[in-house]
Amino acid sequence: MPAFKTAVALSPRDQIPRLNLTHAYIEAKDPALTRDFLEETIQLAPNDPVAHVALADLLYDKDDLAGAVLHLEHGRQRTPAGSSQRPYLDLVAARVSRAEQAEQKLSARESSHFLVKFNGNEDYDTWTKVLDILEDAYRDIGQKLNYFPGKPITVVLHTKATFQGATGSPAWADGLYDGVLGRIQVPTQGALTDQAWLARVLRHEFVHALLHQCVEGSRVPTWLNEGLAMQLAGDNSWPDLDRVMKGDVALIPLSQLEGGWTGFPQNVATVAYLEGNSATAYLIERYGMGKVQDIIETLASHQPMAVAIKDRLLI
Repeated sequence: MPAFKTAVALSPRDQIPRLNLTHAYIEAKDPALTRDFLEETIQLAPNDPVAHVALADLLYDKDDLAGAVLHLEHGRQRTPAGSSQRPYLDLVAARVSRAEQAEQKLSARESSHFLVKFNGNEDYDTWTKVLDILEDAYRDIGQKLNYFPGKPITVVLHTKATFQGATGSPAWADGLYDGVLGRIQVPTQGALTDQAWLARVLRHEFVHALLHQCVEGSRVPTWLNEGLAMQLAGDNSWPDLDRVMKGDVALIPLSQLEGGWTGFPQNVATVAYLEGNSATAYLIERYGMGKVQDIIETLASHQPMAVAIKDRLLI
């Protein structure tokens, strides 16, 4: 990085050293990667997609969704269709665009640890209750996982009617943590009349948010991710699960429950949640949360679950 800075100083109008320095800043997450720096890079090298995508990321973090959409589209158009990065960039651009359309009329309020977006007039009372629940979850669940998020988490409160369309979530979902967008999204209709449900959903999704940040760039198997969300949120007794437990359950191997579940029909999803909850409860009871934290730490180093289990639990 010092060499790149020297090269830029010696030849400030040359694209190559400027782009080298930009890439180095991005890789190191250097605080020098500011909006002004990126806009200057884009002026100098307008056809390079990386600076556009990095600027979109900065704008998204500041909740400037319209600006993020604009630069994501610039980055997408400048990335060849055959590039390995293009499908992910297409996905991010589509989701940010959908979020921008769904949230453009919402109000926003911040606390130390959360940014909550809501329908200003209708959801003001819900917002205050949501913030109380989230701050309690921040302290309680953060201690259990021995991890606290490094930046505020955005929580979007949707109406029941708009939740599924705005998030693309399956019909059986009560809430959603979108790892691509880094947002907790929940429907709020009737939330104040069933505050136990609201607390359960918010705490559940907050666990997902914490785990996503814990293993940044890696993945927690879905069965463990959902199991920890249920165990740590006090969310492990659902009527659907109780009904399934009383019948004949066709078990799914845990190795087949490591990927996404959004394509599961509701009956299969219920069994998946039951298994994830049961396996995680066993891990915590048999080995303790310290060992579970060790497994998450191993996953964060890009190791698969089988390696994490073998290295940390010796089984």
